[in-house]
Amino acid sequence: MNADAQAEFNPLRHPVLFDAPRLLSIDSQWVGHIPLAYLLIDLARPGLFVELGTQHGDSYCAFCQAVTELKSPTRCVAVDTWLGDEHTGAYDDNVLATLKAHHDPLYGEFSQLLQSEFDDAVAQFEDGSIDLLHIDGRHGYESVRHDLDTWLPKMSPRGVVLFHGSSARHDPSWGVWRLWEVVSWQHPSFEVPHGHGIGIAAVGDEPPENLLAFLNSANAEPAVTRQFFEEMGERIVSLQALLRTTQRMAAQWGVLSHWRRLTMQGGLPQLDVAELFGDPEPLARALLEEVARLAQDDINLRQGREPMEMPPREAPRPVPRPTGEAAPSPPQAAAQSASSPPPETPPPPGASAASASLPPPGRARARTRTTSRTNR
Repeated sequence: MNADAQAEFNPLRHPVLFDAPRLLSIDSQWVGHIPLAYLLIDLARPGLFVELGTQHGDSYCAFCQAVTELKSPTRCVAVDTWLGDEHTGAYDDNVLATLKAHHDPLYGEFSQLLQSEFDDAVAQFEDGSIDLLHIDGRHGYESVRHDLDTWLPKMSPRGVVLFHGSSARHDPSWGVWRLWEVVSWQHPSFEVPHGHGIGIAAVGDEPPENLLAFLNSANAEPAVTRQFFEEMGERIVSLQALLRTTQRMAAQWGVLSHWRRLTMQGGLPQLDVAELFGDPEPLARALLEEVARLAQDDINLRQGREPMEMPPREAPRPVPRPTGEAAPSPPQAAAQSASSPPPETPPPPGASAASASLPPPGRARARTRTTSRTNR
């Protein structure tokens, strides 16, 4: 065993842990585990990584991003029908197309999005070929048990299996925790319980030394390890909340612009969401002013008077930051959608893009903890 494997786990030896994600969706419960995904690629250095159940791609693209940043010789495959199930609901047709638009230019050289049922895809992999498997399909006990039994022969001697939902007992239809209780006793393992839980189990006879050392260190200090990864995950959850807020306000801005045009007045100026992402407060203030004017319009119309003539408005701008203070990375996809001309038919209030591609990763900035635990 090498020196790194013998030492206690030190996050500073794995700077990839602190990277911000390049893909972030507004409703994924997985985003709080993105730093852990980075670490697992760093520790396991798998030759082949397979994910069962991908949806918007937050988890899968986090693994792929780590492969790129670490220059790991890893081949990646995501298996999903992209049709949805009883837990996720039916997927929109744009889910896979949006993921491909982000994934293919960045990771297409070593990664494949395989649209297939899990049972149909398994025959495409040789026995003993998969080093890292992430099971995140249907979360019922019988389903996840079937997935494990079906794919276990494909695991290599270095094989590690990840189970999402290992701590979720809030819904009787979720049964991953039942399987995890058995698997965690049979193999070297550790669970990070926040965000429905990720269970890590080294199922192979020759697990990667560095990953096994991490499991030993984590089990020696479980509370400290779990708190660390929860705090790291909260940084990503905070970015998610900020993205969600900015996109929803941008959608409301579009609705108000449409109302102005219906009342024969000039529409609102286009927004630069990439600019507002780091400081959405000016947009919020402008929205309040516009809503107040709209309410007065409603009163005027009910009383038979003409709507107020609204003067042209400049697009809100963020407050300049002190010198040297960086803003959070802006969501490029959100900026593109919000900068396009307002639609003829207004979107429903609160409507927004499901995910956003972010610029090349920097180190995620620490943010004040949010009280809205959207990943729980």
